[in-house]
Amino acid sequence: MALTQLLSTGLILSLILTIAEATRRLYFHSLAHIPGPKLAALTWWYEFYFDVIQPGQYVFKIQELHKQYGPIIRITPDELHIQDVGFLDTVYAPSASPRDKYEYQLRTLRIPGGVGTTARYDLHRKRRAALSPFFSKRNVLHLEPLINEKIEQLCQMIEKHVKEETPANLSDLFFAFSNEYSLIEIYVSWS
Repeated sequence: MALTQLLSTGLILSLILTIAEATRRLYFHSLAHIPGPKLAALTWWYEFYFDVIQPGQYVFKIQELHKQYGPIIRITPDELHIQDVGFLDTVYAPSASPRDKYEYQLRTLRIPGGVGTTARYDLHRKRRAALSPFFSKRNVLHLEPLINEKIEQLCQMIEKHVKEETPANLSDLFFAFSNEYSLIEIYVSWS
């Protein structure tokens, strides 16, 4: 009897918390006024379905949603998708006040403590300042021959996969390329 009562109490509490969170996401969330499917506003399962169950179809689903809801839509409980290119200057405009990064997005990179994965504005600014001289226009122009050589290697790798008709993991290729570039930049600048 005690176990049954404990389980039923746990189930009822879970149900109440789920309903409360759903209500918060639909009506009281800061993005509640943005149009989009209610299921997407409630849970990440909507995105999961079109990315995993229907592999790679989420991009196309987003385009359909834009036709239905307009240029700015809510695609997850905490994310928007903006189709209006003119709005980019508004979204990415320099802010008068410091803004921290969205930690949920940073976790996907799985590089804790890196410059690109630092959520706090003040700490990111210090880390970025230390690397900025390496990526100045003068330094990049100085390294242009080396960069072109690495781009040629990247193109050759892609061509090899095309000729052999084998799939290439572009994420890995581009990640390796950007790491190679960063290492060249830092090594040459320090030499």
